[in-house]
Amino acid sequence: MVPPYAPPSPSNPSGSEGGSERFCFNLSKSLVSRGHEVRILTSRRDSVESCTIENMPCHFSRNYWQMLSLNPLAFIYGKLSSEVDWADIVHVHSYVYFMADQVALYRKKRLFPFVLHLHGGTSPITSDMYNHKAVAAKIVYDASIGKWITRAADAIMSSCEADVHNAVNRFGVDPARIIQIHNSIFVDNFHSNPETPPIVTFLGRLVRFKGCFLIPDIIKRVFRERSDAVFWIIGKGEAEQYLKRELTGFPVSFWKDVPYSKVIDVFSKSSVSYLPSYTEGAPLAVLEALASSVPVVASNVGGIPEIIQDGETGFLTKMNDTKGMAEKIVYLLDHEERRRVMGEKARRFVKANHDWGATTERVEEIYKRLLKG
Repeated sequence: MVPPYAPPSPSNPSGSEGGSERFCFNLSKSLVSRGHEVRILTSRRDSVESCTIENMPCHFSRNYWQMLSLNPLAFIYGKLSSEVDWADIVHVHSYVYFMADQVALYRKKRLFPFVLHLHGGTSPITSDMYNHKAVAAKIVYDASIGKWITRAADAIMSSCEADVHNAVNRFGVDPARIIQIHNSIFVDNFHSNPETPPIVTFLGRLVRFKGCFLIPDIIKRVFRERSDAVFWIIGKGEAEQYLKRELTGFPVSFWKDVPYSKVIDVFSKSSVSYLPSYTEGAPLAVLEALASSVPVVASNVGGIPEIIQDGETGFLTKMNDTKGMAEKIVYLLDHEERRRVMGEKARRFVKANHDWGATTERVEEIYKRLLKG
């Protein structure tokens, strides 16, 4: 497995975790439980070369710099020979990272089964999401390396239908090589025990494409209508200091480097969750909230409409619509019984469609097919 980062842990205090990393680690643990051996090759900020995280053996290349605040500058090419010797399958998570490029380049030198997993980010980006320099870099990358790496893979897994569409129409990938694999969670780990006063939660990287610079306006609008609400912001990133400055004096609590076990506790205590993103795949934070019987208000982008049933398990709003998002959050806070019914339906949906059992079996089938040639 090749994710860009590994989650924070006592043995990896500088780790970072987004949806693709969490999916990678949970898939790895699920495969191990079914008798497979899995090793993870990723990056970290110090010189440690290996350790165990969540019972998974991890090998590291040093991350010298965060390109565009997100992409680790870590050189893994020299380690791929030994990793490929050991592995039957190399499964890379997300196409936009420098580490993924190196795997695709090594694949030109030596044949091995190469699986590329899309976790969102395939849509064109705008200055709402990134600065102009990053927008220009993404346009160039997608038109060149993005097309090359998606065509180099033997199979492409995608977390949502939106990425399937983009891979075919933007990168020219043969539809027969793309398999949609639902983002999944261990649903039975999640439960609901909402606290009073009600908690409104954002969980995700505190970066521009997650809509984090919209959060102060959303919170202030909700607070004007529901001054009893408290707000939790879970994550770290470039927007952190801006958020703390803009929300001084409001009942907002910030946490970063939250272990995964704490995520379960956070959502169990929450009443509503929200995600004002500009681009997404099928975000795990949404699935985790829904599995905790917490309705979610989110932007109608990427794969989000595939996992939120508008008006049934949460609400969808337009991008940049802070007024509409705040109104839906207030509605859910004001209508406790409706919120409870929507939450129960949300959990049933995730249990039926996004639990790990069926997902792991599907991944195993794809691996077996590739090994047979």
